[in-house]
Parts: sequence; structure tokens; C-alpha cells
Amino acid sequence: MSLSTALDISRSSLATTSELTAIASRNISNVSNSGASRKIAGLATDLGGGARVTQITRSGPGALRDSVIGATSDAARLEVLARSLDKLDMTGGDAGSADTPAARMGALKASLQTYSANTADQTAAASVLSSASNLASSLRDWAQNTFDVRKQADADIKDAVEQVNTMLKQISDLDAKIVNGTISGADVTDQLDSRDALVTNVARQIGVTVVGRSNNSIALYTDSGITLFDREPRAVTVQPVPVTDGAPGGAILVDGVPAVGSNAVMPVASGRIVGLVQVRDSTAPAFAAQIDDMAGALIRAFAETDQGTPPALPDLAGLFTSAMLAVPPVAGASNPGIAKSIAVNPNVDPAQGGDLMRLRDGAISFPGNAAYAYNSTGATGFSGRVQQLVDVLSLAELHDPASGLPASSSLSDYASASIGWLQGQRQTVKQNSTYASTLLLRSQDALQKDAGINIDDEMTQLLGLERTYQASAKLITTVDSMFGALMQAIG
Repeated sequence: MSLSTALDISRSSLATTSELTAIASRNISNVSNSGASRKIAGLATDLGGGARVTQITRSGPGALRDSVIGATSDAARLEVLARSLDKLDMTGGDAGSADTPAARMGALKASLQTYSANTADQTAAASVLSSASNLASSLRDWAQNTFDVRKQADADIKDAVEQVNTMLKQISDLDAKIVNGTISGADVTDQLDSRDALVTNVARQIGVTVVGRSNNSIALYTDSGITLFDREPRAVTVQPVPVTDGAPGGAILVDGVPAVGSNAVMPVASGRIVGLVQVRDSTAPAFAAQIDDMAGALIRAFAETDQGTPPALPDLAGLFTSAMLAVPPVAGASNPGIAKSIAVNPNVDPAQGGDLMRLRDGAISFPGNAAYAYNSTGATGFSGRVQQLVDVLSLAELHDPASGLPASSSLSDYASASIGWLQGQRQTVKQNSTYASTLLLRSQDALQKDAGINIDDEMTQLLGLERTYQASAKLITTVDSMFGALMQAIG
């Protein structure tokens, strides 16, 4: 080997070692950045025998990245469901809470039973009125809370859709830079990391599938196959449908195709948006239907009938009433929103000009009309009507099939089944959410071990590069000395 060749190889080694040191230092600076992958230099031998860096690539197989993306979408959907179910349950998971409609209904039944033993007792009558007012208030509160959860879900859907559109535009800009950089031979690994982070964030909102293209470009599809991005972003929109009782909200369209919602033709299966739509259009409406059914059944059960023989007048709302309905609702029918307006009839409330004795005597619905009077003689010990009211809480009747509960059961059993249904939903979703979160963590750990940066490995590499640099520098010094000796010998 000639001295000039040795010098060239040594200089090439110094330059290459410097590049490798810069890459290792770059890895070390990103060690705390979970979104950064380890950068690896590709080396080749040039014609003169020296080494040079030909390209910089990232570690980590695409299959692991795809697993993280899928796990992220699943975990996000279940997390939204779990949080929303927590909001729906106003007891905080306390099945024995006195603030549930079931507990309030039990208190009303107990006060009616006490009152039936002595219908001349004004204090017992006032206790019935108080229990009835508490029950009506509880139903209104739970119904309004459920509606508020639906409205919040709808607002969150619109926010998530806006975020997706923004991120798709950012992915488009990055993808163009990556393609241009790849064609020109530039290092695009940092841009690839940034694009991966954006894709993961999109996956958190809506399930996606990533497909590779030439020159490091990608295409994004929903997990159901609708195009989200392919050279340019596709629009994600929400149909402008207001949230109303008993009706689904606006569907989410991807590239003009209904993707999430009741009329989805290619339904997406995962992501926050899917979870939010499930809350808005399925879970919360089912619970709202249960509360509405309880309200309607109460109005119907406590309604007053014409006491004439034969009865000629229609049934009218008695102790419980609602501004929504002129007559008691039909058993088994849907009455969306009725629970938000249920109230105790003012005709029995002394604070509103009513008369407590109408609990015993009847004609709450139509004061002064003898046709609706149950105690026609005005007997102070009359308990027939009060006992009827005690019994109706335990009588089986039809319920709205949309509620997801048994179609035939007593009011008391139905109220207990409703809170049990909600807490059962919470428990199931929380278990699934915990599992999905664990799976996500394990997928992230696997990717981090394979593609992440290990500080010990990078420091070890730096030490090796330092020795290589010293050896190359020493070789240059030796060659320089040899050149000096040769020049001195020549003359």
C-alpha cells in the first residue's frame, strides 16, 4: 500500500467516524423521546479502500408499528366508553346509593305503605308527597345528565374530526418532504418519525391502516377500507344533525362515505370517534329510554280513572304528570324525553295551592269532578286508593323494548334492573379497557425495545468510535512522519 493511499484511507476514516459520532450523539439526544427511532448508518467501501456512510435508516419492523397503531385505536375507543359510563352513573358506582330512581321508588312505596295504615295522618301524607317529589326530581336529574353526556359526546366528535383533518394536512405536507428527500438522497428519518407520530395520533381518533408507497410515501385508510390519505388528504365531516331525545346524531363521513353512525355503509371499528358515537347514539340513548320508560310508567301507574259505571271519561294523570303529554302514555311505547319533564301534580301540593287529602280521596287530576273521586263519601279512614298506589309499584307491565331491559316487569324491578344494567356496562367496559390499555403498553414496549434508543448501547458505540478516531489520527501522524523522512532522504 502506498503512503498516499494510506493517507486517503485514514482521512476517509476520520470523516466517516465523525459522521457516525454525529448519528450516535443524535440518538443519545433523543433517548427520552418515545417517538424517536434509533438511527442506523449504512456503510460501504469506496474504490480507494476507505469507508463512507451511504444512507441513514431507522430500526424497527413495520409490523410492530402497525400493532401499536391498532392497539392505540382500540384502547382509545374503550377509554371513551369507560369515561362516559362513569359520567352516566351519578352514584359513582355505589349500587346502594339513595339517589337512584330505584332507591327513590323504594322510599315512595314505603311512605305509601305507612300512609295507608292511617290516611288521616297529615304528616304521613306529607311524607308521601316528599317521596314523590324526590322521585320525580331524581328522574329529571338522571335524564338531564344522560342528555348532557350525549351532547358532550357530540361536541367531542366534532372536535376530534377537526383534529383528524388538521393532522391529515400535516401528514400530507410531511409526506411530500419525505418523498422529495428520498429521491434526492437526503436523510429523512426524523421526518419519518414525525409522520409516524401523526399517524398514531390519527389512529387515536379513528382506526387506520397504513399502506407503504414508493419513495417512503404512505397511504392511509380507515380500518374499514375508506381512503383517508393517498397523496392528498380526504375530508372528514360530521352531518349537521342536532342531538335530540330518542334520535341518533349526525353520521361521520370520510371522503363522502358514511363511516361512523347509524347509516354507516363501511363502519369504522375503532378510535375515539367510534366510542363517542357509540355513547351518543347507542349506550346513552338506551339508558335514557330506561329512565323515560320509568317516568312514563309512573305517570300511567298513578293515573286516575273515571269511577263511574260504566266509565265514560278518559284516564288522566294523577300524582305524577308531565307537560309533554295530555293523557297517560301507552304501556310499552316509547316516549323520548318525558323523564326530563316529569313532576308531582300541583293539585296535590299545598305549596302550589293543592290539597294533600287528594292523595286519599282522588280527583288530583280534575279537582271538583266527582267522576275521578275515589272516596265519594269523604270517609277519614278510607285507604282503598292509597293501597292501590302501593300495589301498582309491584304489578308487572309492558316496557319499551328499546330500553334493553325485560319487556315485562314491575316498576320496582325495572328501576332496579336499570341501575344494574348501567353498572354492569361500566364493569364490562372497564375490564375491556384495562385489557386494551395493557395490550397497548406491551406493544409500545416491544416496539421500543426493537426500534427505541438504548443509552448504554449508544455510549458503548461512542467509545468504540473514539478509539477508531484515535487510531485513524495516529495513522495520519505516522504517514506524515514517513513522508517527512522520505523527503529528507531525497534531499
